[in-house]
Amino acid sequence: MMEDLWDRAEKLLAAGKPFVLATIIRTRGSVPREVGAKMVIPRDGQPFGTIGGGCGEAEVLRRASPLFAQQSPPRVVQVDLTGDFDQDEIQVCGGLMDVALDLWRPDEHLELARALAEATQARRPTALVTMLHPLAALPAGTKSCLSLAGEEVTLAPPIPLAPLLVRQFAASVTAGSPQLFAVSPAGEVVEDAVARDHEWPRIFVDVQPGLQTLLIVGAGHIAQPLCEIGYLLGFRTVVVDDRWAFANRERFPHASEIHVGSFVETLERLEINDQTFAVVVTRGHNWDEASVRTILKRRPAYLGMIGSRRRARATLERLAEQGYSPADLGRVHTPMGLDIAAETPAEIAVAIAAEIIRVRRHGPFETISLAAKARPSGPFKFTG
Repeated sequence: MMEDLWDRAEKLLAAGKPFVLATIIRTRGSVPREVGAKMVIPRDGQPFGTIGGGCGEAEVLRRASPLFAQQSPPRVVQVDLTGDFDQDEIQVCGGLMDVALDLWRPDEHLELARALAEATQARRPTALVTMLHPLAALPAGTKSCLSLAGEEVTLAPPIPLAPLLVRQFAASVTAGSPQLFAVSPAGEVVEDAVARDHEWPRIFVDVQPGLQTLLIVGAGHIAQPLCEIGYLLGFRTVVVDDRWAFANRERFPHASEIHVGSFVETLERLEINDQTFAVVVTRGHNWDEASVRTILKRRPAYLGMIGSRRRARATLERLAEQGYSPADLGRVHTPMGLDIAAETPAEIAVAIAAEIIRVRRHGPFETISLAAKARPSGPFKFTG
């Protein structure tokens, strides 16, 4: 889980222990993890996080070890998963991963790790900006935390980057996508794919989307396995119900928060935003409808409602009569969950979680193309 990774990384540095951060920055073909997946490799102790396991991860561990003695700048290693490893390994995937190995030192990087840990816990979208090669006055390994607060963009610690470049990096944060950039000899900054054939310096913008919340409205039989799955997926899990007998720590040991009270009044008090994935599974359609109405106006990342197609249609028709636009109602996933012929509460929870993962990774189907278009492209001048 991302919030746990940075919290533990900060604790390592605070204890005076360096580590190597291994991050996937580029992939080709079929690989087990995506760009941005990372693993912390302490000099002493067990690594945490993962870039896919198996032989590939073992190779990264081996290549990371010399950095501690050499105090080396970042290096990029290629991990080949095309089958050159022992064919008895079931993890062979058939692709290539480029993994950046970057040494973090207690005397230099503690505050940066703390800023990333705090931003993740506070659900503030940020990015770790890392110079993988020397660039102008910036040596390889220069790092900064890019944060957004409305229209304001800050880099801490400050590093001399052109304003247009900073805004391009900020757009990556808004889009929620880690990106690798290249800088041409003329100072133009382009996406890595554009400069794939050039040995130009690279900058990796590792977007940290912030700690996302799985809000479960209703504490019945589906809610229990869904909360456990959400915990395993790295969500901050919040359960809401109006019954103490159902919404309690015994039934939801891994819930981050449990709220007992009126559904509408409780939901109005909670922070619900574009980092919230809300699932409405109350015991009755009246509470479902009231909860959906309360959550919908807060524009969460995902809003799903349990129920049959007939019940879902009736609920949406009533909401339309109350003034909700077709665009608003189109954001409600109902009946929710991917169709996997689920029947038991646990199976239904898996189906719901699967749909949430799809939206978490790619956005709702109707917004995928818009999100891609919002991502900036084209050259900007680097004048640092």
